[in-house]
Amino acid sequence: IEKLLKESTFLGNDNFYVIITCGSIISSGGVSMKLKPILKEKNLIYKGSKQIRMPENFITMFSAPSDNTAKKIIEKAEKKIPALAKTIENGGKFAARSFPSLLTYVVNPVFYKYFVNDVPYFVTDKCVSCGKCEKVCPLNNVQLVNGKPLWKGNCTQCMACIAKCPTCAIEYGKKTKKKRRYFVE
Repeated sequence: IEKLLKESTFLGNDNFYVIITCGSIISSGGVSMKLKPILKEKNLIYKGSKQIRMPENFITMFSAPSDNTAKKIIEKAEKKIPALAKTIENGGKFAARSFPSLLTYVVNPVFYKYFVNDVPYFVTDKCVSCGKCEKVCPLNNVQLVNGKPLWKGNCTQCMACIAKCPTCAIEYGKKTKKKRRYFVE
């Protein structure tokens, strides 16, 4: 997100809101700390961040929920959206945490340095060369080479390639074997 913000030009309203979907927790204070300087350079007014819990899909560490559990999580999230939209419409602020959590300073830097990469991805013989993994990657990090996916080193582990594979042919080392895949359509 930091890179996207730095490379983007914004027109129109100067108010800037962040709504983050996540499977568990986000450090709102950490988001503020990281984004405020970038937004100031862009002459944008940071109005706060909010998280909306969605069904977990980070199957390298967690298990994806059942369809029923996922449905309940989404229903709960949908109830929060109108109030967030109203705050934005009225130019209000989201209540902010003033102090970033331990995640911001300790856990995230270590986690991203050592664990967020695409080296362990591989494809099994179940691959049918459909190309969905290539199409769904938001960073254009997956490329089909001789009909098989190849990861190019720019992965945020959004799990889209694994979750959207119609034959469950994509694995992340041994961590995803036999794990349920989940993707919100």
